[in-house]
Amino acid sequence: MIVMKRQATFSGTVVFILLITAVFFLLYSKWTVIIGLLLVLLIIHQLLTMALFRNPSKRRSPLEHPDWKIIQTKRDGFEIFGQINMVEGENPLVIFLHGWESSSIRFLERMQIFQSKNCHTIILESRSHGLAPSTKEWTARKITLDLESLLEEVDQSLVSSVHIYGHSMGGFIALGLQHERCQGWWKDKLSTVMLESPMTAYSFVLKKLLGSLSFTMPLMKSLSVSAIKKIHPELINPNFSDFDTPNWGLPNKPTLILQASDDHILGREHYDLLMKHLDVEHEAHIIQTLHHSQNQVDAERDELIMQWIEKRIV
Repeated sequence: MIVMKRQATFSGTVVFILLITAVFFLLYSKWTVIIGLLLVLLIIHQLLTMALFRNPSKRRSPLEHPDWKIIQTKRDGFEIFGQINMVEGENPLVIFLHGWESSSIRFLERMQIFQSKNCHTIILESRSHGLAPSTKEWTARKITLDLESLLEEVDQSLVSSVHIYGHSMGGFIALGLQHERCQGWWKDKLSTVMLESPMTAYSFVLKKLLGSLSFTMPLMKSLSVSAIKKIHPELINPNFSDFDTPNWGLPNKPTLILQASDDHILGREHYDLLMKHLDVEHEAHIIQTLHHSQNQVDAERDELIMQWIEKRIV
């Protein structure tokens, strides 16, 4: 299997060799200390960049259900996996996007709701999640490109309309798909967007990850943009605000927002940012019983989904 090469970071082996070399120069003589210090700075730069574009620390099992079949393709030599259920005839297609450290298995119950209403359903296994192989330098942009490629494997003649459902990080991917840079046959048929406790700004996530080191935010922003330019040269003059709503992407189709009242993972600021900028017909519900995780089934949310299907999809 061919995998995409690193563009902005070194491998762990190279970093280790640099470390050994730095120690050698630091100890060899006073004349080589400056070389050792420069190597130490390079190593720190690499470690910070690697942390920004790391893979998830754990992997959940993928969905195994007789109604959903594996669908796969390749983009730039990288294998892309999803799971798909096509009901009989021409019907709406609902695209599901799972969150960070989640997988297709967490969406079975929600996909079955749409299946019961004669909707086709497909879920992308994001890189380094579920069935998907691990990647070098994980980015949300890679996931949007992967989905575009995977959707080319779907029989378009059987799709009457397209709808996107994203949860958490999947919500962030769903928002990114709304940007004009994302194109395909599915975009012409896109009719509604559904977002469950969505991530809407990378800056919020980075600030939370930094915690007491939030004073390094300017440095981390600079490292992020520098790396993105190398990983995604197709993006013209990117800046850090391009990865926050509204610049990252904003729906221009009817939108359903289902927000966990007590969101212990993302908090409420992502939802508030979305609502500040959302200028399209929408329904927004803050659900007291809904949790960010452990949310396969929630009676109130599932009823709202059913109502949305009946009003907007079928």
